[in-house]
Amino acid sequence: MSKPTVFVSYSHRDREWKDRLVHHLEVLEREGLLDVWEDHRIAAGAHWRQEIEEAIAKAKVAVLLVSVDFLRSDFIRKAEVPEFLARRKAAGLHVFPVIVRPCAWTQVEEIASIQARPRDGKALTDFRRSRADHELVEIALEILRLAKAAPSITKPAPVPAPLLHQLPAPPADFVGRTEDLKALRASVKKGGATICGLQGQGGVGKTALALVLAQEMAADYPDAQIFLDLRGVSEEGPLSPADAMAQVVRSFDPERRLPEGSQLVAVYRDVLAGRRALLLMDNASGLDQVAPLLPPAGCALLVTSRQRFTLPGLTVCDLELLPEEDACTLLLGIAGRIADRAESIARLCGYLPFALRIAAGSLVERPDLSPETLEKRLGKEKEKAAIGERVLGIGLSLLPDAFQKRFHHLAVFAGDFDAPAAAAVWGLGEEETDETIGAFVRGSLLEGKDGRYKLHDLARAFAASRRTEEEKSQAELRHAEHYRGVLARADDLYLAGSEHIVEGLALFDRGRHQIAAGQAWAAKNLQVTEEAARLASSYPDAGIYILRLRLSPREHLVWLEAGREGAQRTKNRAMEGSHLGNLGNAYADLGETRRAIECHDAALLISREIGDKRAEGQDLGNLGIAYAYLGETRRAIGYYEQQLTITREIGDRRGEGNALGNLGNAYNLLGETRRAIEYYKQRLVIAREIGDRLGEGNASWNLGLAYETLGDLARAVELMQVLVDFERELGHPDAEKDAARVEAIRARLASG
Repeated sequence: MSKPTVFVSYSHRDREWKDRLVHHLEVLEREGLLDVWEDHRIAAGAHWRQEIEEAIAKAKVAVLLVSVDFLRSDFIRKAEVPEFLARRKAAGLHVFPVIVRPCAWTQVEEIASIQARPRDGKALTDFRRSRADHELVEIALEILRLAKAAPSITKPAPVPAPLLHQLPAPPADFVGRTEDLKALRASVKKGGATICGLQGQGGVGKTALALVLAQEMAADYPDAQIFLDLRGVSEEGPLSPADAMAQVVRSFDPERRLPEGSQLVAVYRDVLAGRRALLLMDNASGLDQVAPLLPPAGCALLVTSRQRFTLPGLTVCDLELLPEEDACTLLLGIAGRIADRAESIARLCGYLPFALRIAAGSLVERPDLSPETLEKRLGKEKEKAAIGERVLGIGLSLLPDAFQKRFHHLAVFAGDFDAPAAAAVWGLGEEETDETIGAFVRGSLLEGKDGRYKLHDLARAFAASRRTEEEKSQAELRHAEHYRGVLARADDLYLAGSEHIVEGLALFDRGRHQIAAGQAWAAKNLQVTEEAARLASSYPDAGIYILRLRLSPREHLVWLEAGREGAQRTKNRAMEGSHLGNLGNAYADLGETRRAIECHDAALLISREIGDKRAEGQDLGNLGIAYAYLGETRRAIGYYEQQLTITREIGDRRGEGNALGNLGNAYNLLGETRRAIEYYKQRLVIAREIGDRLGEGNASWNLGLAYETLGDLARAVELMQVLVDFERELGHPDAEKDAARVEAIRARLASG
């Protein structure tokens, strides 16, 4: 008489519990009472899926070591448990669940519909309380009793029927994707093999779209519609191409004993040859897994994957996030009481279908939860991180540890960034950076296009939740240092003049959000670390010219105050004086002239104290401008003349041009227009000489105004148009206002 077989099912995370129980079962096995089957019996190179199915077919008792990890396992939920239940119905298999780690009983009932034999009034044995050996022995003996009580199979099991129509129904709440479906429909071939790949980040709705398309295509592929989970992102690891082929073959011929290697490939192709079969292979791990599974002509293959890859004949559909309108439609279709909060909740979910369904589903499951409360929860980083982990956690865990840590560091980027920025944060060279970014983009962990990269909001929250404080501080420091350098390069390009001005402004605009984040971090931490104080001081100076164009006066004041504080903490007198001078300019722009003069006076004292003649000239010019605002024009001229003397003495051509322009303005205010014109002309020559296009534009404008005063309207229009053209090129907010002024003069000229 053969020994009854006991099958032990468990998550690999619960191996310790399995080993404890199997130790006692093996005692009974040595006495000839049981045959204990576990996965270590699978020989190297064998088809493990086939071995497991055959072991389940022989078993009298299936012991389930239940835990949260057991309940989350895709293979257990979608393969082993259905096999257990089918076996129990067919031949009286006893299913004996044992809780090894805390989990919800309702989940156990849901996954397996288990009704275990009552034991001491309980439906489930709780292994957590079975610490002593004699209690484990009791459990082993209970398993033996169940094995002996299991009925013998007295007649052959019925021959299983082919499973040829396996497609799950598409989600009932599916919305949108009109253009994606249109493009995919157009790719479906009537003759040769159709191969479509739906790629994108986790939770973006690849499987849902594939099921909608498959349902539409089913009538054109009547012989079979096979659904296969390739487990590309799974704790158990991806399904091997051989196992995938085996499942497809057995869908047509369930009892077929399959060969290995190239013979299996031949069987796979032979089974599909001449058939109109549709294969939907979900969750592929990548090219190596999919390439061997390409079907023969006449069949269609739909593949979903987080990995981005290509192969001959593949039509790729790279899914983006849902548009706001479709995201709101999805939310309201699931939970109509979201009402007018749909737009806000959709935004907080990052327009990701997976997150949208979680959010709306929570309102369906929790009638006590208001949309307002849900909105507040979704706004918390902890909640975003939890959703992000559900979307990305397993996929990230499959990468090497070093890559995982680098992904965590990307949380420092609150907007888009480029490869050099990532390299700076990671402290890597170009080659390693490219390799890492490539892995993230292929795995849909990172969005990338045209050299710019971005984390989804939920991915960023998840990445941030995994960083240590030390990693966070290091990444923030490197980020701030890198973007101070970007700001400095933008300013240098602007100062280079000519076509480089627009290039510099474009560089600043691309990195503006990150530059601002770097400066904010430095300002926040300048009292904490020396590095932050140094950066807080250097940020305003690095973009001294470009910031006046791109920041509002109030924003500029905030940067400059932090800069001055950082300079004081690092005892950098020259930088402190520079910040004081620029603070004076910012206050002057706001009309706070007396306060501006105080700053310029303080800056002038420092410049003279440290012997910085260039800075002294700038401070004198700034004081002249401030007194001119107050109407003290003669006093202003005195400062401008001192500025002009110093700039010529040290060869500061830019400073000399500024002094000449200031003198022109002063004499224009005094009504000495022709004298003003002489200064403006000298200013214009220097601006053109050094490629200072903004200086050229201002000098041309002022010169044009002077000629307008003299009644030479034609010359006025010609000169003033120079500034208008430049402002339009820069996207300057005053461009159209100044253009209107020029047009008014042109109209006067035309009217005679």
